[in-house]
Amino acid sequence: MKKLMVMYAQYMEKTNAVIVELLSKLNEAERERDRGSYYKSLSGLARHILSAAVYFQGLFASALSPDSKAVKALKAVKVTIPEKKVDDAEWKILAESFAKVDAATLKFIRALDESEYTLKAKVPWYNGKPSSVPVFFLFNQLVMHTVHHQGQISQILDELKVQHDFSSIDVKFLPK
Repeated sequence: MKKLMVMYAQYMEKTNAVIVELLSKLNEAERERDRGSYYKSLSGLARHILSAAVYFQGLFASALSPDSKAVKALKAVKVTIPEKKVDDAEWKILAESFAKVDAATLKFIRALDESEYTLKAKVPWYNGKPSSVPVFFLFNQLVMHTVHHQGQISQILDELKVQHDFSSIDVKFLPK
């Protein structure tokens, strides 16, 4: 299980870095233009992906002992996520935050002990009723959520005729 989780964490780190690089080449007006999605703009989608990763990291940590090596990998990360439109200076901070959060997620997964995969965290997702779900399920949800919103960004970049290819898992991430 760990090899698969590491593969997906590496994939998210790579694809988020590519997305940040692509969006960094657009000017602020292009990143902020309302594209008709729920999160409005490209920077809004990026901000949401990053915010969700931080949220999931909190859920991961809540399932494990604070003394866990995996939890310590998450605790060191401090990021600022702009709440509204992202100007050029804030975009730079957002880009740096992506790198920190994705690196921490990968470090977390690598530090997980086999027995920690099935530890459970309480989540308030099901009509407000807390349910307990295992760490491996939470990680799967993070991956699916990230890929979903990356797909939205991909579609918008296609419409803008921005060349990109970040939607496949690189063979260098295949577990050995």
